Amino acid sequence: MTTTTAPMILNAESSTLDFCAGGVGGWAGGGAVGGAGGTVVVIGLPQWAQKGAPSRAGLPHKGQYTVLEFLSLHWVTVKCLVAPETALLIVDAVRYHTAMETKPTVPNPSSVRDKRDQFDNKFTVVERALAELFRQYPTNDDEAHVLLKVVALNRLYSTGILAVEGVARHIYEHAEEVDGALKGNPPSPEVVDQIVAFTIPATGRREWSFATKYCSWHRPESYPIWDSNVARYLRSLKGSDFTRPDNWKDYPQFADYGGRAADGRWRPDNWTYYREFAVLMNRFRDFYNLRSFTFKEIDKFLWLSGEELRNRRSRS
Repeated sequence: MTTTTAPMILNAESSTLDFCAGGVGGWAGGGAVGGAGGTVVVIGLPQWAQKGAPSRAGLPHKGQYTVLEFLSLHWVTVKCLVAPETALLIVDAVRYHTAMETKPTVPNPSSVRDKRDQFDNKFTVVERALAELFRQYPTNDDEAHVLLKVVALNRLYSTGILAVEGVARHIYEHAEEVDGALKGNPPSPEVVDQIVAFTIPATGRREWSFATKYCSWHRPESYPIWDSNVARYLRSLKGSDFTRPDNWKDYPQFADYGGRAADGRWRPDNWTYYREFAVLMNRFRDFYNLRSFTFKEIDKFLWLSGEELRNRRSRS
């Protein structure tokens, strides 16, 4: 964070700032703050700060802002010429806003049920369409049927595969082992690794998001889904009891504290085989008393919660 030699002096009630990509310009003849740093000197009016920091949703990337909007957009050092408590109120408003924006939803049966219902209400037609498609074509021994499932899932669940025909062909060519694993009792987690391996020649990448979703739609009660929203939410649990290293002595790749708690790391994406991620999600379900929910239902909670974190942080 940098500090200008001539700090800005703002009237909290009436001052505005002109913001553009190159920095923040002054108003009515006064100063400038480069980038997102600097010192801002605020004149009075505690009631202005008590309103709390506003949401940044809908604010343009350039334009005119009130002082409060500016403070919510840029972490700045705040000083006050008149009343020190005003500065504290301003900083606390921004900090409170930021903390609320990034705090994850606590997983429990009630919150999972609520998020599941929200997800179902938001994506009713999409869920019905995919459920009907996978119910109509439960096996993978017809290339046209596999292609239909791959295209629909890729488009409606945004898995980001470009070579859909190549992926469908690879699954079809290994239909016997894929279907055998999916129909197993219990289903085999290794089938996810197999589908990932099939996608590499077609895409050049390991498509974990697609593979977990493809298996989940065949057996939703058995295959937890991995994608960026799930990863984002799981990472947000760092520091919770769930991520304590004592819980992961047999899987130190997830919570490797290296003997120094202060340097602790929680890395839910640090796995090589799907079976490891399945262990993590089974423990997540047990730890938070969610055994009454299928992995599909839990995924709806994780996906929406991760999406909310992404949206909040994009405004911070």
